[in-house]
Amino acid sequence: MKVLVGSTGLIGSVLREQTGFDYCFNSRNIQELPNLCPYIDSLYLACLPATKWKINQNPLADLENIINILSVLQTVRARKIVLYSTIDVYCHSPLLVDEQYFPKMMGVDYGSNRLLFEAMVKLLPNREVVIIRLPAVFHRLIKKNILFDLLNDNNINDINGNSFYQWYDLKDLWEDTQNASGRIVNLFPEPIDTTILLEECFPEYIEKVNYGQLVKYDYRTMLSPTGYICDKELSLNKIKEFINEAWN
Repeated sequence: MKVLVGSTGLIGSVLREQTGFDYCFNSRNIQELPNLCPYIDSLYLACLPATKWKINQNPLADLENIINILSVLQTVRARKIVLYSTIDVYCHSPLLVDEQYFPKMMGVDYGSNRLLFEAMVKLLPNREVVIIRLPAVFHRLIKKNILFDLLNDNNINDINGNSFYQWYDLKDLWEDTQNASGRIVNLFPEPIDTTILLEECFPEYIEKVNYGQLVKYDYRTMLSPTGYICDKELSLNKIKEFINEAWN
């Protein structure tokens, strides 16, 4: 039995397109999970909201939501749990670290809350847990992030051109999930300079974005000798292909 919790968010919606589930739950019906599925073969968790700025405005409400979800999860038994987490668990960590590094929780914020959720899921009894950490993502279902704004001419002046992000193609998500081995898997490509992204894909906005304080994501994975699941050239080509296929 395959069960998905978080079926209406971006990651859950992508997973439902790529594979089938016996049961799907979201915030409206998660309380029914113990009654319908007390024993589960594979439980996929994509259930935490990903609107970083909103969560950082009210991180305590986010913590309350995490506690409510955990109160349901602890009432079921699953042979295997796959948790989709975020690169932002490293937000208080040095650059270039990989799965062997244990990130630090520093107060209450988006990244620390998700690191706490990882830790609590690992403490649930009698389960094999695989944690898949995702960086910035692109897919035709995205509704936010820099790439979405550029594609929709939205809040261009708020985009920081002085930034580097690691971009993951969600088209590969289910295949990478099936191939995931180990307790923690970082699906991190090599970072792309936002200035390069603008020059290659959105030259009309080069003079319209702002250039503020440096924001850099550069975290690694043990999946590849290079430290990245793909290099920046391939990652940029995937973005270009996505733009051509989904938005033209």
